[in-house]
Amino acid sequence: MTQQQRILVIAVFVVAVIGGILAVAVIGGGGSPEPSSVASASATPTVAPATPTVAPTPAPTPTVAPSATPTPTAAPGPAATIVLTQLKLDATDDPEGQDRVVTFTSGGTGAIAIALKTLSPTGSARICLSADGTDLGCETMSDGALAAETAKKAATFVLTLRGDGSETPVVEVSVTFPAASPSVTVADARFDGTGYPETNGIQAVVQPRADGGVHVTADWGGHPFIWELDLLEQGGAGSQTLANQGPATRMDETLPLTAPNPWKVVLQNTEMGFGPTPMTVTIAWP
Repeated sequence: MTQQQRILVIAVFVVAVIGGILAVAVIGGGGSPEPSSVASASATPTVAPATPTVAPTPAPTPTVAPSATPTPTAAPGPAATIVLTQLKLDATDDPEGQDRVVTFTSGGTGAIAIALKTLSPTGSARICLSADGTDLGCETMSDGALAAETAKKAATFVLTLRGDGSETPVVEVSVTFPAASPSVTVADARFDGTGYPETNGIQAVVQPRADGGVHVTADWGGHPFIWELDLLEQGGAGSQTLANQGPATRMDETLPLTAPNPWKVVLQNTEMGFGPTPMTVTIAWP
């Protein structure tokens, strides 16, 4: 082989090698891309389904019960007043004497007021007040007062009166208490007759809050007497009399009256009598 042929063969070989390298370079450049390039460029992105948004259920608003308004045990009662006058008391030292016992029932809350005044020239009275069997206090006085309060729907008050020591005063007793339909009972009053004017029957002044009637009942035991009931308007001309009633051992009468003036009630034995005659009397007014 000549020198020229050798050079030609080498040239051909070199050209073949370079062509193969170029061919390899072209295939590598046009092959499949890197997986990461495929994911970021050619793949359709997968969108995860949105989680549905659920609005939270609102918590229930707590119901608050309204505060109860405290109510009194009883509603206030209208004040009623009666004045027992010309009431003669037995002496504490008298073994045969008796307390004068005044009983009344309150209706509704309010003040209880007892006032005593001695009408005879001298003498003091021992007065005691209780409510539903509970003692509220005692006082010895010739001119004074007792006071209490009631918060009950109804309460029964008892007032006892007796002359202090050997004294037998004639007194006037005012009783004020709450009640819609007031009444007062006096036990161991006396119905001794015209021969004993200081202890003959009962005298009381009532203060009506409305027009109506005064109801008087009385019982004086086993001996029948002729009796009289008078109703006299104080500060006015009203006057009624039931005279010469009986003879009887008890009475029950109602006489009309009008507000606002007070009215005086007088129940008396119109016979001479024969000595101490106990009487229980009840007076009710509007």
